[in-house]
Amino acid sequence: GDVWWHPFGDEVARLAALGRGENGTDGAGPDTAPPKLPFCDLPFISIDSATTRDVDDAFFVEELPDGAGWKATVALACPALAWPFGSPLDRAVLHRATSIYLPEGDCHMLPEQLGTDAWSLRAGEPRPVFCVRVTVDGDGNPGPCELFAATARIAANLAYPDAQAVLDGATEAPANPAAAHAGQLRLGLALARRRQAARLRDGAVVMERPEPQLALEGTGREITVRLFLAEPAPDAQMLVAELMILASAALAEWGAAHGVPLLHRTQDVAVPREYAGIWSEPQDLARVLRALIPSSLEVQARPHAALALPRYAPVTSPLRRYPDLVNEAQALHMLATGRPRWDAAALAALLDQLSPALEAAGQVQRFRPRYWKLLHFRQQGDKVWWPGVITEENEAFATVSLPEQGLFVRGRRRLFDERAAPGMRVRVRLGKVQPLHNEIQILEVVPAEQELPDLPS
Repeated sequence: GDVWWHPFGDEVARLAALGRGENGTDGAGPDTAPPKLPFCDLPFISIDSATTRDVDDAFFVEELPDGAGWKATVALACPALAWPFGSPLDRAVLHRATSIYLPEGDCHMLPEQLGTDAWSLRAGEPRPVFCVRVTVDGDGNPGPCELFAATARIAANLAYPDAQAVLDGATEAPANPAAAHAGQLRLGLALARRRQAARLRDGAVVMERPEPQLALEGTGREITVRLFLAEPAPDAQMLVAELMILASAALAEWGAAHGVPLLHRTQDVAVPREYAGIWSEPQDLARVLRALIPSSLEVQARPHAALALPRYAPVTSPLRRYPDLVNEAQALHMLATGRPRWDAAALAALLDQLSPALEAAGQVQRFRPRYWKLLHFRQQGDKVWWPGVITEENEAFATVSLPEQGLFVRGRRRLFDERAAPGMRVRVRLGKVQPLHNEIQILEVVPAEQELPDLPS
């Protein structure tokens, strides 16, 4: 729900006015108003899912002369410009820590009138933005970044399928709003491809796997779960991902160069060189994942192995993630005053409060969709054969990936024939599903090429 912030209603109303520019950048009182910001007239565009309302990043890419590379400016929503750190509202937001997106509804970190309205980068409406500008050479290597705050008016909020259609060459469709931005999309994709290639040379691990979508239909005990694959938009998603990685890596380098403590996402593990690359087969994904460790949030700047970066400070989702809000505030304070808002010790103390909240929210984000997936399998019954791929096996058990459903299931080794090995395609019958207990069992397995046995009605 969106009522948790009501005890702080006056503060939320004030922040909403500042985000819309009704008071803040055009003359609120000196104790409450952010500084008046210069106007940045770049025609930024954003790309998100069609249902996204909390738009916190947009971009504009320019090509440098003589094919020397590109100049990318990433514009980020800027709630940190006026955020009341230490206030009761701030403590409530810190406790929430991150937005959670679930099939039954979204749970936004910020009050919705701030995160999905007043501070969201809605096309055509002036908004404060925090900009990260990076030059990338023709080989995909980034240079130093420039940081600045401004007021901007986003040119367009595009959806992934529309952007992908343009990148696929469908630029003549008048109903596609992305067609008007075809040149910008192609420039962004060229930069993203070159930047990803550079990261891969440095040892990056890129996982490409389908992300099944869940839809709930009906209410109460009559709810049915629909599981489906969204329309793919690989180029558009890669474009956005690489620009966001570029901006967060640039901020981390800026922090190191200027002695500004930041919250870093780290994954300090030695990954074998042969694991670098783009992986999409289920057995390869499982093998590579076993070589990695989960990333962690730390004040100390350490490498991020999968991204192949020496340091990485997330900043591109300040409406959705509290660490990004903190990093944005830290940079803005340094730009305005010449010193960071928090020193390393204060940032570590803040992280001590933040980490348990992020862990709890992460568990909800992982396990709640899994509950709905298991309910979907139970509703389908135990007479359905599901295509899968063996990803791991030993003397006791074998693990099967169901790529189209985004689920791993495990069965006793004796259910599989003697040829069972990672990469073997099979079909499995599932049953004994208990969604509340996170239980699902493989009842029967046949090789994919084998004729399916008759099942009792």
